[in-house]
Amino acid sequence: MAALLKTPARRGGLFALRLRVASAGEPIGWGFAVSTKVGNAVVRNRIKRRLREILRAAYRELPALRDAQVMIQAQPAAAKANFQALHDELQRLARAPAPRPRYR
Repeated sequence: MAALLKTPARRGGLFALRLRVASAGEPIGWGFAVSTKVGNAVVRNRIKRRLREILRAAYRELPALRDAQVMIQAQPAAAKANFQALHDELQRLARAPAPRPRYR
């Protein structure tokens, strides 16, 4: 999973998506990062539940997510977003071309 954190993020208004195709033998999975800047525990857990359900549905629709490690970092705007807005954002970011890595 450490290699996933080094991949460039696809950024939207509601969250940032990091996506890395797993090599053979590597585990696949999803991870969520929702900081206290987003809201209290109730709000953070609601966002995580919504994102988890959206990923379950998107897993069938988007082949890019099937053999990948996925990390979603919620932005404060996600607290006010409804389910459909979060769904549309994930669809858009998952289909977007991979961003170019930034070199320092």
